[in-house]
Amino acid sequence: MGKTKILIYDSISTGHHLDYLFYLIHQASQREGVELVLVCSEKIKKNLHDFSFPIDQYPQISFDFLDETKIEELHAKQILARSIAEWNEAIAFAHKHQVTELLFPYFDYFQLGALLGKKPKLKISGILFNANVVHPLYAFVKKMILKLVLSRHFFDTLFLLSEDALVRVKKMSPNKNIIYLPDPIFQFEENTEFKNELREKLAINPSKTVFLNFGYLDERKGILEFLEACLLLESSHQEKIHLILAGKIEERLQQRVEKFLEHCKSITVSKLFHYQLPETTQYLFELSDWTLVLYPKFLGSSSVLIRSAMANKPILGSNLGTIGKQMQEASLGISVNPENKEDIATAMRTILEKDYSIDSDALAAYTQKHSLNNFGKIVFDLSSRASGNSFI
Repeated sequence: MGKTKILIYDSISTGHHLDYLFYLIHQASQREGVELVLVCSEKIKKNLHDFSFPIDQYPQISFDFLDETKIEELHAKQILARSIAEWNEAIAFAHKHQVTELLFPYFDYFQLGALLGKKPKLKISGILFNANVVHPLYAFVKKMILKLVLSRHFFDTLFLLSEDALVRVKKMSPNKNIIYLPDPIFQFEENTEFKNELREKLAINPSKTVFLNFGYLDERKGILEFLEACLLLESSHQEKIHLILAGKIEERLQQRVEKFLEHCKSITVSKLFHYQLPETTQYLFELSDWTLVLYPKFLGSSSVLIRSAMANKPILGSNLGTIGKQMQEASLGISVNPENKEDIATAMRTILEKDYSIDSDALAAYTQKHSLNNFGKIVFDLSSRASGNSFI
């Protein structure tokens, strides 16, 4: 049986976009029956270096890098024009490399292109990150667009990161492969020396409870809501808190955070306002006691849930949308209304008074579901796609 030749297209070179390219590369490298062509930014090289991945050892994986000037031109277009232009670009590369399938790791941006762009002569698949929308009118429009896309004869498989959207999306097109794809995380082998060095660098008082807020730090992360809740706590509780803010932060938000911290003087803070290497990220979670996933006004999922579970750490998280559902069903920690500072403060008192027990078995089960190996089985195992199985 011949190899399955798949082209992966993503012009964005930040955050989870590069991570997902790496996940696909890593899993394809372990499968003799898969040949991968990646059309992406050359910045993926740094990402592969950060993960210590020996790409030169895998001839079945090749790259056709997008010119950075071309990427800038594409990204400067309005959303409709960009979706069509990038779709057409991806189709051209797919025909050029004579692949059997074109997979979009971030299909959210390409639905309009699928409707209005060039008609491909191969099958198309995609990973849909955000299937849930807050605004009802936008939700209706998004549903109609996705339904039309799924009706196209060339569209083969849609992977959903939101498990709670699976039944709803399947109803739009019962005959298409629509599969739940648990968000994965890559785990490094234990490096005790590196972990101890990071612990010393953070200089955390061992008597304190460590809360971690990780990722691209913008208003979506709920940092201000957390600090507002801290102001409601008694000083005896505040002085038990150490907050780690890890990731690039919006300049305007940083100014607001700094002002809040002036009123929370007994709270100690580690400000790591820069990109965190993957290995550092893993140990930041392991060195923390709780992970913050408050995310007000956000209905999607977050890989932070998985990172926390893999470190066997509970979460103080939102009770809204996919995050709220996963928090409850998988027993990942304490769920709160992320827009209610009193609700958050009450949960923090429970945490700081050690009045909560961690369900390690639930965290382990959630971790297994989101393993990188399971991700690879779902994406690359064709029999899994055909049967519609969402978890192996």
